[in-house]
Amino acid sequence: MEIGSTNFLQRRVVEVEEEKPMKNEQKKQHNRIVEKKSRKKISWGLVPFILAIIGLAGGLVYLYLEYQKTQNKIKALKDPQKRLEFDKEQAEEVVKKLCKIMLCPNEEYTVAIITDIETAKNENPVFFKDARNGDRFILFKTKAVIFREEENLIINVAPYVYNPQNSTENESNKQQNQQTIGNK
Repeated sequence: MEIGSTNFLQRRVVEVEEEKPMKNEQKKQHNRIVEKKSRKKISWGLVPFILAIIGLAGGLVYLYLEYQKTQNKIKALKDPQKRLEFDKEQAEEVVKKLCKIMLCPNEEYTVAIITDIETAKNENPVFFKDARNGDRFILFKTKAVIFREEENLIINVAPYVYNPQNSTENESNKQQNQQTIGNK
């Protein structure tokens, strides 16, 4: 027991020596080291939080700007003249996409969206057999085309003979679903 008790006393003496009060310069240096360590922990802890706030703010600004664009489009579409311009732009975009994958005639055309495929299939089952609602029906003076814009796919093409005498009879029906524009 004496050996064990002397070891204990030696350890206690070492611990007491370590606990001696520091000199002023040592305290200042020790405090600086502790402050530097604590600053680094705080700054690195805040970086992800700050980045998250900036990202959230940026996302909210983006969503607000998109909302404003949508509201402006809605307002513009309520005006008949602007609606006509919008429809013309949309039809031109569809025909441009079509003309990238097919040789299109340089003539006037009509673009319509197929909204009731069953009725169209009843009128012409062969031409509309693979078409579906949402496909574009593009009518040139010399040919008719069914085009699926989202897949950039031509569904069917058929020759068409333009007859001006029949066009006056069907003009009221065409104006409900179609927009006639000139090809540039």
